[in-house]
Amino acid sequence: MRAAQIPVGRRTSQAAILVAFALASLMVVRLLAQQPAGLDFVCFWVGGQAAFTAPERLYDFQYITQLQDLPFVAGTLRPYINPPSALLLFAPLSRLPLWGAYASLMLAGVAVALAAAARARGPWQLLLLPPVAFSIFCGQPTLLLGGLILLGLTFRDRPLVAGLLFAVVATIKPQVLLLLPVALAAQGQWRTILVTGVGGLVICAASALVFGLEVWTDWLAALPRFRKMVADDPGLLNAAIAPYAKLAVLGLNGAFAYLLAPVAAWGVWTVFRREASWPDQLIAVLGGGLLVSPYAMNYELALLAPAVAAYLARIQDGRWPLYALAATVYAIDAAFGALSLAAALALPLLSSVKGVRLSGGRPILAGE
Repeated sequence: MRAAQIPVGRRTSQAAILVAFALASLMVVRLLAQQPAGLDFVCFWVGGQAAFTAPERLYDFQYITQLQDLPFVAGTLRPYINPPSALLLFAPLSRLPLWGAYASLMLAGVAVALAAAARARGPWQLLLLPPVAFSIFCGQPTLLLGGLILLGLTFRDRPLVAGLLFAVVATIKPQVLLLLPVALAAQGQWRTILVTGVGGLVICAASALVFGLEVWTDWLAALPRFRKMVADDPGLLNAAIAPYAKLAVLGLNGAFAYLLAPVAAWGVWTVFRREASWPDQLIAVLGGGLLVSPYAMNYELALLAPAVAAYLARIQDGRWPLYALAATVYAIDAAFGALSLAAALALPLLSSVKGVRLSGGRPILAGE
């Protein structure tokens, strides 16, 4: 569709949606009545300190919770549960004052996300999406990790760079890249797989050298305790976005969600095999991973923000009203996330819809 054929008012509608998203993002300040900004980051900051002062108690949930000294969350365990390799990021930050460390990580995430979007020729407006503001408010490194992943996807012809970027993400939050091996295998990116694996091992070995090998065995022993903690906490389950948690909320066996794993893997294989656009690739590999992860929280929706923003920018596409609707659902359900995840996953499917007729226009055929 040529620019001249864009229906009157579509640019205005797009601008209005972005303004509404920006205002909704600003409304995240209302959460200050419930918790301070950067609350989740406190876990990382305290964990980084404990890695230096008491590494043997790093995965002692009660100890890490006491170090945070947060009376308004009394009775709630707040553990450090990321792998020891993530300490190579969090431990240096813990040497800074809390607010300085929090601001540094969040600004780094914004910078990396914008750099990745620029390299992928995606819109900067991804920062206006409410899930991004929510993840920053929580103090999660989601924007940083999503930016690194998008950068890795843009370096397809440079496996060393892509592999190292993926390795960094995998050693901070490995569950985010559950389906990455499927994606890389679909494109025959064997060197990238090798570099990712070797790079990850080097980072893990470096963390063991700095913080001790015992923290790795402590981490592995802590994982079952953490899963039980989540399963016993209705608040965490309600804030989770994965089908596993939603089934658990309904009193069903969350393991039934693993039946979606073959579907998610097939979707990733199909998208990467046909070398789809980067928004589709990002949604497939990250959205598919969130779909089958046993632990995926609402702040992780920000991983998909670059792809959602890219779809919202396709105002010349006849299916843009469908994209706008999906983007709106993605944005307004950030507090709970189940519908947001479904809306983001629907975008690649909507892009294949045929025969969509615009007001005053002709049907849009596949490939336009």
